[in-house]
Amino acid sequence: MRHFLTILFSGCFLVVINTGCSSEPETISNPYLGDIPSLEKQYAGKIEAKEADIKANKDLETAFKLGKELEELKDAYKAAIEAYTTAHPLITPLPFQPLPDTPYTTKEIVVNRATAGNLNLKFTVNINEDLKNKYGSPEKMLFIYFKAVDSQGNDIPKSITVATNARTAPLTAGTVYEAFGSWQSKSLRHMEDFARLVEVTREDYDRR
Repeated sequence: MRHFLTILFSGCFLVVINTGCSSEPETISNPYLGDIPSLEKQYAGKIEAKEADIKANKDLETAFKLGKELEELKDAYKAAIEAYTTAHPLITPLPFQPLPDTPYTTKEIVVNRATAGNLNLKFTVNINEDLKNKYGSPEKMLFIYFKAVDSQGNDIPKSITVATNARTAPLTAGTVYEAFGSWQSKSLRHMEDFARLVEVTREDYDRR
């Protein structure tokens, strides 16, 4: 009997240890975005849970304590993103699937800057012909609408957005144009399996 209890206790102990280990958030490193999606997912969950605690709380002293904890959590979030991108610069160009027959060619897309809750992308674009608006006047801005998809080709939630940049000179053939677009935490937290950007139409963008 004593032998049986020892084995039973040991088995329970192992279960407790394994459960404790599995409770730690998993970090998945994406080939293009590194640990950023996992960090966004982890901190978004912690911040939302803390905000829910604050909303449900009725005690003034507890509210002050929770508010301080929330600010500390947000500071840790900013520091974690900054520390990661400093140690692991995101320099790999992002794969891109363009629309057919556009009057421009997107040559490269890279991460321009990553901060807590925001990933800014830079598009380098060659203008292939003079761009004009529907009234025949020269265009000075280009709008590139895009979304993110995962390795299975599935759309990543809330990732449809736009890249653009204001200019004072017309976009004529031969111009190299730089456009900028961003993803926020609401989409970044779903990008652990990010595979590529896909260009979409203005109509797709309006339906998002």
